[in-house]
Amino acid sequence: TARATLRSLNDLCVLSAKRVTVAMANVIGFHQVMEAQGAAGIEKFHATLLDTVLQEVKSGVLDFVHGDRFLITYNASTTCLPHSICAAEMVIRVCSKLTHVGLQGYQGIRFGVSAGEALCGNFGNELMKRFSAVGPVVHQAFTLMQQTKAEETSGCGASLVCSSVYTRIKARYLAEHMNYVQLPGQTNAALISTIRGVRPNAEPFDSIMERTRVTSRRRPTLGKANRGRTASGSPAAKDLAQPPQKDQGLSLTPDDPDSAEVQEVLEEAAAMV
Repeated sequence: TARATLRSLNDLCVLSAKRVTVAMANVIGFHQVMEAQGAAGIEKFHATLLDTVLQEVKSGVLDFVHGDRFLITYNASTTCLPHSICAAEMVIRVCSKLTHVGLQGYQGIRFGVSAGEALCGNFGNELMKRFSAVGPVVHQAFTLMQQTKAEETSGCGASLVCSSVYTRIKARYLAEHMNYVQLPGQTNAALISTIRGVRPNAEPFDSIMERTRVTSRRRPTLGKANRGRTASGSPAAKDLAQPPQKDQGLSLTPDDPDSAEVQEVLEEAAAMV
């Protein structure tokens, strides 16, 4: 029966802490386009938006779509390394493709991108479960997206990234520091920046992805005690408390231009996958 199937899914639910990058996007002028173009026009425009985002998400996941808002996660439900670089590349490519939309009322797209730890897994009850990434990092991405209204951001749409993202992408991308803002979950104000583009002579994105590819790894098997806890929706202590350990399945060539930051993200994520 359907209920038995749902129960079997509950038994497989494991919540684990991961280092993730989250991007929140909002289309500027969406409702003005709807007023000018009507129902058929806004439906076609939304399909174009969705096609563009899906094409450029690459190794990330388009987690949520609600009208003119998109939530994209990296390294949450699927392994994606280096996740902040992937998110920055997505922002640049989506903004570039949407520059020449040419619809009356359309004014661009704004992005907020944050990186940090999140609790990832299937949340819900016996009747409905949904994979989610939960933590301050999600709210931070939303806050950064909203903050673009207050900052004079241009270039790659209206994008703002937190200091953690900037640290991980600065070797490849040009960025301009905009302000100091206290984001949700932070005790002090931190630097926020806007992405201006790819650095001259930067290594091609596809080449970076090839050299940071993660080989397939077998997920550790949970013991009966932990399996019982995760089946009821509680995170397994083993998943959240284990210290980072080196993973032999990762490969990164020593001449990577962002090797320090990439290696850090690789080791953190590998320990928590």
